[in-house]
Amino acid sequence: MLIIYSALRLGGIETFFVRLARERHRQGKSTNILLLDKYSESDSELLQKMRAVANVYTFEDVFYDYPILVRRFPLLTPMKKTGVDKVLEFATQIHVTNGKNALLADRLNNVASKNLPITVGVYHSLEFAWGGKQLPYFERINREFVLKHQPSDNLLCFASSTKNFLQDRLSVQIENAKEFRLGVIESTHRHARQPHELRRTKTSDAVLKICAVGRLVEFKSYNLWMLDVIKTLRERNIPVLFDIYGDGPLTNKIQAKIDALGLTDLVTMRGSFEYSKFDDVVSGYDIFIGSGTAIIQAAFCGVPSIIGIESLENPVSYGFFSDYSEYEYHHPALSFPKRPVVELIEEFKDMSLEQREELSRQHVEAAEKFSMTAVAQNFDQPYLTAVDNFNYSRVAYSLSEKIFSLKHKLMGRRVEYTKRKFDKVEVDKR
Repeated sequence: MLIIYSALRLGGIETFFVRLARERHRQGKSTNILLLDKYSESDSELLQKMRAVANVYTFEDVFYDYPILVRRFPLLTPMKKTGVDKVLEFATQIHVTNGKNALLADRLNNVASKNLPITVGVYHSLEFAWGGKQLPYFERINREFVLKHQPSDNLLCFASSTKNFLQDRLSVQIENAKEFRLGVIESTHRHARQPHELRRTKTSDAVLKICAVGRLVEFKSYNLWMLDVIKTLRERNIPVLFDIYGDGPLTNKIQAKIDALGLTDLVTMRGSFEYSKFDDVVSGYDIFIGSGTAIIQAAFCGVPSIIGIESLENPVSYGFFSDYSEYEYHHPALSFPKRPVVELIEEFKDMSLEQREELSRQHVEAAEKFSMTAVAQNFDQPYLTAVDNFNYSRVAYSLSEKIFSLKHKLMGRRVEYTKRKFDKVEVDKR
């Protein structure tokens, strides 16, 4: 298979791709990945791990030498036929995570005179469901190509709630979309935490250690509202420390809020760490808060994990991961009540050692369902090819996308946040 992606930064999708390639390599299957950003944009450790199990290509291997043009307009830049043939070598499908890369996959097929299936993973349910009725041209094309032109069998939803949400919100017919859980746990993965380690927080006056790990981006709003939670816990005389791991565009905003709330003695921004150290780092904490694949790995370490619902401004959650692992737990519109995170932490503080050990066991059990072996088999299912050519204006698409980006830049708002922000009114209606 060929995967098309931007760069292997430290994040849930990126680490999943490394695990997927590693599992396929273990099974004797070939994986190619085309990175559209410079190698310097990738995390060096993830890039090294990917190179050990897959063939890694960059835009220079596929496009002619117009570096400024290709990075801004990959749908317009001329391609090298030999380079396209190389990245498609041994591929039985092309896998992407968004509409633009799906259209790029279609270009690769056309240049190589092939018709490989294009599979689209819905790694965030708002990827094709953001905005209202007045969508820009490029996004209308994205949805028409992915949701209508491509066989719905090729749409991969990693929770049944994702499929239901897309059908309800967009009124699209995607009955044949695949549903399976995203893989995180590998056969070589070990339990990093032992029950006896929980004794450290047995007494009610012991300091609770909490952490979050991941890219610091706007839609992961829990990194900001957790600071309000810590402030409230301090006011209630509950001893707590909160460490934030990761980097990204939200870094300065988080630090400024830490300073403004006077929490520098309780909250520390730790920066990024090597992905291979995740288990060792996270296992030293009492509670994890987050979303995506990081919360699954934390749960497998036996660390009770509070769901960080994405794109919400208020410090509320459905609860602990072990109770909601069957659902798209970070989605803001699930039909479950949301509880103040302060209450969840207070309840954990008052648990006995035995209750904490049971909660830890439940998290490990829930995480074990996210098997990489199973997900690799799901990716190897026979997928379908489109029967007709898809026609659109690549020039109009590219200009529409750049105008949209420029508009939001002038507004001081990141496009990434715009596409992940969920309308609170719509949440309340569901």
